[in-house]
Amino acid sequence: MAPRFHSPFRWRPVVINVAVVSLLMFGLSYVPADTSLSEIQRRGTLRVCIPPSRPPLVTGDPTYPGFDVALMLELSESMGITLKTRVVSAMGADFNPRNWRLSRSQCDVIAGGIVDSEETRGFLQTLPTDVQMGWGVIRPNTLVPEPRESVAVLPAPGLDRLALSQILRAEKADVVLVRDEAALIAALTTGRARIGLADKGIADRLAQDRTDLTSGWFKAEGVTRQSFALGFWKGDVELRRAFAHALSDMDEDGRLDDLRSEYGLPAAD
Repeated sequence: MAPRFHSPFRWRPVVINVAVVSLLMFGLSYVPADTSLSEIQRRGTLRVCIPPSRPPLVTGDPTYPGFDVALMLELSESMGITLKTRVVSAMGADFNPRNWRLSRSQCDVIAGGIVDSEETRGFLQTLPTDVQMGWGVIRPNTLVPEPRESVAVLPAPGLDRLALSQILRAEKADVVLVRDEAALIAALTTGRARIGLADKGIADRLAQDRTDLTSGWFKAEGVTRQSFALGFWKGDVELRRAFAHALSDMDEDGRLDDLRSEYGLPAAD
């Protein structure tokens, strides 16, 4: 019988696999520690980037700062740190976070209009605030719907007006554009319009102040709602976890619902 010879390359795959695993383990040992929370605690301040205005999330009024700013004040206070806001004009000009040109040197958290979408989560970690915004309907309590209705529309920043206009055209509705909340109420109470469309939070607040009006979500095919969140940098796991815990505490003791009510914001359903 001829002698059996073993190829010197027989063990090469095993050696290569062991080498790759060893290099990976070696590399993981040098992954920087997550110091996002400890750094803020050491500094004593939390830097939050916000747009100049995004009612009702950011108003620019220190006495009534908006839901997101008030929420960040509550959360930072509960964690024993001071809130410092930084207004970033690009946030008010574009809804895509990638175009805001933000960096860690500017802010630790981003608030004031962070849509909790797949696109956003590709850039940031998000912490949902269970707040939704979308088109709401407001109408007289005794109204009997007609096939073709006159509709007063109060434009809302960030909501899809193109989709809404396409739906209203398809329904052959007579559209009346109004400039402000007072004009919306006037159109409804004088009969100029039979129903009104506005941001759901505005519609709810206006209906709450009157006994002759009722409000709800505007439901139609093609009309979507936006869910909002706070934005954290990728890798800042400890910071996001601390805020998630503090937000859960606010939800459990009712402070989160109180804050939503104060700013006329509907919770996610």
